[in-house]
Amino acid sequence: MAKTSLASAIAVNDKWSKARPLTAVFVGATSGIGEYTIRSLAAHYGKNLSLIRNVDVACKEIKKLVSESSTDKGAVACIDLLVMSYADFHIGGRRETSEGLNKTMSMLYYSRMRFTTNLLPLMRSSEAAHVILVFGAGLEQMKDWDENDMSFRNAKRYNMSRARIHNTDKVSFIHVYPRLVITPAFGNQDLPTWFRAVWTVTKPFVKYAIAISPKEIRERILYLSSSALPPKDFYAHAGDKTIKLAMSTDSMIGSRAYACKHDAETIDVQEKYKSLRASKVDEKVWEHTLSVFSQIQENGVFKG
Repeated sequence: MAKTSLASAIAVNDKWSKARPLTAVFVGATSGIGEYTIRSLAAHYGKNLSLIRNVDVACKEIKKLVSESSTDKGAVACIDLLVMSYADFHIGGRRETSEGLNKTMSMLYYSRMRFTTNLLPLMRSSEAAHVILVFGAGLEQMKDWDENDMSFRNAKRYNMSRARIHNTDKVSFIHVYPRLVITPAFGNQDLPTWFRAVWTVTKPFVKYAIAISPKEIRERILYLSSSALPPKDFYAHAGDKTIKLAMSTDSMIGSRAYACKHDAETIDVQEKYKSLRASKVDEKVWEHTLSVFSQIQENGVFKG
C-alpha cells in the first residue's frame, strides 16, 4: 500500500465515519494516542449541537442507554451530572442555523436548555444532581439586555440570557466562568488571519502566564459537582468533614443556583439580577424559550 497523505486520510475519515452507525471501543485512551484518536473520531462523527433536532436525537439515545444500564444493574435510572461546555470560538457577525437561531446563542443557551429540559426527569431521580454550564458567569452586561430582542436578531447583542428552570430541590444548577483555557478552538481555520497570526505569537506567553492548565480545569469542573454547591436543602458532608456551602445567585446559602469562577469562588450577581427578577424577566425568557422549542419541533424553524 502506498503512503497516504494526511489530507487524504482526513477526507476518508470524514466519509466512512458518517456512512453508517458506529460502535467503537477504546481501552485506555486517557492520554496519548488513544485520546487523540477519540478526539478525531468525535470531530468527524459528532453532530452539530447548535441544532435542536440533533439535541433531541442525542437525548433520546442517552435516555435509552441510561435505562438499559440501570435495568442490567437493578438500579434506579438517573443522571447525576450533566456538564455542558460546548461552543465555538467565532469572531464576526450573526450566523443563522437552519432552524432560524443565532448559532452562537443556540450553542450557549437554547441547545443547553434543551439538553437540560429533556434530561431533567432522569436528574430528578438522582439523590443530588448537578447541571454545570461552562461559559461566562458574572460577565453578563445589563446594557445589552433587550426583552424585545430575545432571539438576538440585533447583531450587537451576544450574551447569555437567563431562564427559569422548573425543577425539584434535587437538582443544582451551576454557571461557571472557567477563565482562559487553551483549547483546539483557538486553531479554528475559520478565524480571521490576523487573529491566528497574533495567537501564534502570543500563545507561549498566554499559556504559561495566564491560561488555566487542562489538568487544573478538569479537576476544578469536577469539584463543582460536589456537595459544596448542592441542590436546595441538601446538606453537604465529605466523610467527617463538613464542606462549606456556596452562596446562590439569590444570596441564599446552598439554594441550588450558582454563578462561580473556575476555583468555585461564587460571584455576586444579586444586584444585576434584582431588577430582572422584579420585572419577572425570568418568566418572559422562559416563555420565549418554550416558544422557540415548540416552533422548531412543529415547523423545523423558529421565525420569531
